[in-house]
Amino acid sequence: MIRLHALAAAALLLAAPHVVAQSPAAADLLDEEGEPGTPRPDVSTRLVAVVGDDTLQMIGEMRVDLPWTLGPDRRSGDAFLAVFARTLIDGTVSRLTLTVPDLRYDVEAGWRGPGTRRRWSVSAGQNARELVDRDGGDWVRWIGAGIESASFRQWPTPRAGWAWRVQAGPVLDRLGIDADAVVRGSLRVAPSFDRPSIWRAWGLDLEIDGLVVDGGFDADVEIGPRLSLPFGRGRRAALIAHWLRARNPLGPRLDAVLVGVEIAEGSRAVGDSAPDLFGSVAAGAGANGRQAASFRIGLTTPTIGRHWRVGFDVDANALTAEDTGDLYYLYHLGLQREIGRLLVGGWYYHRSNHRLGEAAPAGEDPTSINVVEIGLDTDGWARPTRRRPGTLDARARAGWLIDSSFGERDHWHARGGLRWVLPAPVRHPVDIGVEAEVGDVERWIASTGISVGAGWEVRLERLRDDQLSSADRRAWLLLGRYGF
Repeated sequence: MIRLHALAAAALLLAAPHVVAQSPAAADLLDEEGEPGTPRPDVSTRLVAVVGDDTLQMIGEMRVDLPWTLGPDRRSGDAFLAVFARTLIDGTVSRLTLTVPDLRYDVEAGWRGPGTRRRWSVSAGQNARELVDRDGGDWVRWIGAGIESASFRQWPTPRAGWAWRVQAGPVLDRLGIDADAVVRGSLRVAPSFDRPSIWRAWGLDLEIDGLVVDGGFDADVEIGPRLSLPFGRGRRAALIAHWLRARNPLGPRLDAVLVGVEIAEGSRAVGDSAPDLFGSVAAGAGANGRQAASFRIGLTTPTIGRHWRVGFDVDANALTAEDTGDLYYLYHLGLQREIGRLLVGGWYYHRSNHRLGEAAPAGEDPTSINVVEIGLDTDGWARPTRRRPGTLDARARAGWLIDSSFGERDHWHARGGLRWVLPAPVRHPVDIGVEAEVGDVERWIASTGISVGAGWEVRLERLRDDQLSSADRRAWLLLGRYGF
């Protein structure tokens, strides 16, 4: 049985990194001259190795918090939609295919009040765990309140001092877990003494995420140092070494050390010599009871040498059907160069497919393809915020299949697409497009979309995908999407 609700699906968004997008506090909405700014998401991504556990190898996480100002001067506070996803990776099958035991996701919507020292919030949400390639899953639905320091939403740039947040509320509905309440807390500390910059970059993190179950408190507790490497206002890379004691019923039960990297881009990100994060969040439904969700995160590093950048892109998707559900994700890692509007380079491309909340038939493992490719994209292909009336975006890549779960009948592989924004000077631009993937397996998407606000669009898609587990590998989907 698949429990993929349209809103909750938006949090099934990532099968890898940890993204933190936060609504900026009032003080953080002032530019250098003190003029009011525009609230925008803060984004971060984290990938860590698990040290000290025999079963789990890596954890990838994501958070995103999308704010909407309720008044021209923000005296009414912010409405927000926040999502979180955590993917566990416990090994590999068939050389390059990852095994994923489960996916934790949270969805939260609410309001944060204004404030220069503290900010109150009220919200409702769903916290859930979907088993991957296994039967089952659990969730709780809750309503709660919280309070945080005004500096908590400004934290993508390390600052002297400390920031904190506390949130709690009763559970209204549940499946598989007899929980009564949700309790969360965060504390972030950076040294305030005057030292050289390398010393000022050290900080301490404490995260508590738990449920009150049968009168007890079962929680994930994570604590440890971070070394932040600021790239400018609102941007940061950080090396972390945290100890994790995981007891939340929605997560893994383990005691281990997490060692890895986190990259964040906040609401005040400026400058070109910094990591650049972008992406989109989407959720919707289709014919025959299908539900869909996706999350795309792209990252480009500062320039290496004079022209080249490293690009990383992950596009995660959940799609249900009457017989089964799919969780599939597409990774790209490559070296690229900007030439005008073109991104030219070479990439490693990986796609893996898993069954969502359901065990695969005996003898069927997760499937994947792995390709080395060269080609080009226009700068707006993966960036919805760069589409303007009259622009034409395209992708053209040719590759060689190095590993496949589908028989390797053809070692050549090609991907491409076109997207045209109609040139009419209207308030809500309309685009039409088509994209294809051909070779050992095929995938086709035809779509049209209309912009309905800053970053928001409504899209109609026709999909045919040979890699889906469902017997029906075609779908009509109507999606709401936000690009950042």
